[in-house]
Amino acid sequence: MDHDSASSGGGRRTLAAKVGAQAARERAAKASEDEARRANTAQYFNRVYNKTRTDPFPEQPSVKRFACLPRLHLLSSAQGEPLGYAALALYPVLCVRSDYKDSSAWMQISRENLARLAGLSPHTVDVGLKELQEATMPVHPDGRKRLPLLERRLVQRAQRRFYLYRTRFVRPGDDGEDWRHEFFPFHGQIVDSGTWARLGLRAKALYLIARSSANFNAELYDEVEGTFLSIDWEERGSFYRAYAGRKWEVCAVPLARLCAIAGISNARASRIREELCRAGLVEVIPLNGRDRVMMVYLRIGDRDQDRHRERLLEEAGAL
Repeated sequence: MDHDSASSGGGRRTLAAKVGAQAARERAAKASEDEARRANTAQYFNRVYNKTRTDPFPEQPSVKRFACLPRLHLLSSAQGEPLGYAALALYPVLCVRSDYKDSSAWMQISRENLARLAGLSPHTVDVGLKELQEATMPVHPDGRKRLPLLERRLVQRAQRRFYLYRTRFVRPGDDGEDWRHEFFPFHGQIVDSGTWARLGLRAKALYLIARSSANFNAELYDEVEGTFLSIDWEERGSFYRAYAGRKWEVCAVPLARLCAIAGISNARASRIREELCRAGLVEVIPLNGRDRVMMVYLRIGDRDQDRHRERLLEEAGAL
């Protein structure tokens, strides 16, 4: 009887030990599954919320938003030289993505999106950003005080790290009368349509230099377009609003001179200008048998070749 009781007690202990071991294995397996589930969940949310968001090209880009870029002779690199191709490609993109009114506002955009919008490689973006951070522009067109063209600040939030940018250009709050002849409007539509990304580096530089070198004759523009910008300019009192509806400007600087400023060889000059013509940003106006002037368009789709050419030929003396 005592032997049977002892055997029964030992069996119960053995069974209890087996049940306990099985329960421990199940708890360990469940803990492992829970840990794996938490890790997968964290990885998923990290992938969803921390991934680089692609800035899509809109189907119908706005034709109203533009940034006022200072004429390029006012900008200088750290060495006191004109900006390089990478900086020139990035600068308009940063400007049209910035707050147009508040110069103190910071803007977030990823390196990948900058590369896509400007048509650059990530490495070239880094080169351009570095040059823009070292470049300066004057606070006043005739003043000596200068400020950085671009400021960049690294932000870390939990596991996320990203950059904020603050870009300097001419804003409505600046003294319009002083800046009146020292800037040109660059429309965001050129970037948003994907046209800027498709242009080559030299074509981008040539376009900006042509825009910076162009002159605007309000009376001639009114005659060609049937508008009243010359009156609006005086009555509105705001250089910013007076530029909103403008379609084109005339650049009478010879192509060879523009290309010399841009560092483009004469052998490439015609081909690069033709690239801008195909993009709808430039139209060559032959006068007296020569390609003497270019009409430089402010937006894609503003070109009306026959009407402009005919009227400009009639008004050639006013150029």
